[in-house]
Amino acid sequence: MVIEFAGINGSRVRKNNPVSVTISSRQDIPADTADIRCIYDGSFEEYRFVKIFFDEKLIFKGIVDGQKITVGKDGGYVDIACRSMAGVLLDNHLRPQNISGLTDSIIYNSFLRPFDIDIDRITNKSCPELINIGKGVSVYSLIEEYSKRVFRKNARITAQGKAFLSGGMNKSGYLFSDGEISLEKNSYRYSKISLSRSRRNVISRVFVRSSDSETGYPLELKNREIKGFSGVCVRYFDASPSGGHCIQDARDMLEGSNRNSFIIMLECPCFVYSPLYGNAQVVFDGKLYDNMEVFSCVQRFEGKKVNSKIGIRSK
Repeated sequence: MVIEFAGINGSRVRKNNPVSVTISSRQDIPADTADIRCIYDGSFEEYRFVKIFFDEKLIFKGIVDGQKITVGKDGGYVDIACRSMAGVLLDNHLRPQNISGLTDSIIYNSFLRPFDIDIDRITNKSCPELINIGKGVSVYSLIEEYSKRVFRKNARITAQGKAFLSGGMNKSGYLFSDGEISLEKNSYRYSKISLSRSRRNVISRVFVRSSDSETGYPLELKNREIKGFSGVCVRYFDASPSGGHCIQDARDMLEGSNRNSFIIMLECPCFVYSPLYGNAQVVFDGKLYDNMEVFSCVQRFEGKKVNSKIGIRSK
């Protein structure tokens, strides 16, 4: 493993074989994190940016949030906390304004390219509605709003520094089993597995207000996945024009609540390259679990040991 730091004075520092590196990513957290520990060599230069390479591939690119030295009788360490490039977009706020005709080309040229963030593709599709930017709204929030309104997708900045605004971040398929590894087929062996089912926060019904003239919530949407179960988790949703949402948003909320009802957690004694959002299949006890996706990944590098903890849930 090789780590490259960029100092605040423009210097470049290269470190080989750190003591440990932990990289974490989740679908519901915009910025990935990297926690790095290196042996203290007498230098405490302040860093701004970081790149992490494994097997000569870039696996993380981001900003340095903090550095700490700890020195004792057994030696000294430098601990470095980092976030992916999405952290820059979260930290920077926009000037309050109303924005019309926003496209992904404008987003790329105005907000991504200045921070050296690449983009998967440019469609030049324009947001049909006016977007109001209030005080304290981050650049990331604007990008997220654009993706939801235009593509009905969640925006994502990958750990390698590429923006996906229209979905399709990871089209790869992953097979996890307790059998043999085949990297060509994206087949990985797990050393530990847990499966859990939960009905907590699974929404059974959503009552929707779809018009400004309606005084109540007359439209009822039911969760089709709940069978033989008298669910009582009810939500009320304002999909009227003045509410800024639509009926599809209510359906998405209903269906989204099912995703965490069945979760598989795996530990793999190897490195799994960029699995987030990937299509997943799991073989356990002779049964195949499919139509699932990777929603979290924690990768730990310590010496020559590599461990990946993968979270998988229903789509």
